[in-house]
Amino acid sequence: MLAIQPQAGTRPFVRLITQAHGYLDINMYLFADRPLIQAVRAAVARGVRVRIVLDRRPYGGRPRGEVQTLRATGAQVRFAPPRFTGRYRFDHAKYLVTSTRVAIGSANFTWSAFHRNNEYDWISNQPVVARALQAVFRADLAGRRAGSLPRRAVVLSPGATQALLAAIDQPGPAPSFSFRLP
Repeated sequence: MLAIQPQAGTRPFVRLITQAHGYLDINMYLFADRPLIQAVRAAVARGVRVRIVLDRRPYGGRPRGEVQTLRATGAQVRFAPPRFTGRYRFDHAKYLVTSTRVAIGSANFTWSAFHRNNEYDWISNQPVVARALQAVFRADLAGRRAGSLPRRAVVLSPGATQALLAAIDQPGPAPSFSFRLP
């Protein structure tokens, strides 16, 4: 399912968090949306292990109150590994993984993403994508690189140039467009 913002709003993500059982892993550049924070709190209360990775210095600053608010939900909150710190280096990931579903895309978990911005997020139950994102998440928690295995299912950077070019340069007929004027 493709969730297009601002039309879809937080509903697809709240539903995904509400349906999580066992674990919920989230890597998010910015995470300050109240309905999503409440959904995380409810997930923790029903026994879901929730782990969140945030960029250490979004916009060159610190997440204002975000870390304390998220930790108050009972979720385990950590910063991305140090390799994501420095000029033009940051953890700009935006995905969440449960035992059965994933969401990955462009939306931060902020009011602007769900009410003002044009954002696109893909929500899926494809096991290969879930395993790949789970491997990336575990690697980030451990402060190491994810390696090549997840790259077979998802495009990761650095090193994404060739994978993106291959995806764009797929063989097949060029799309045709026709317009009918009144």
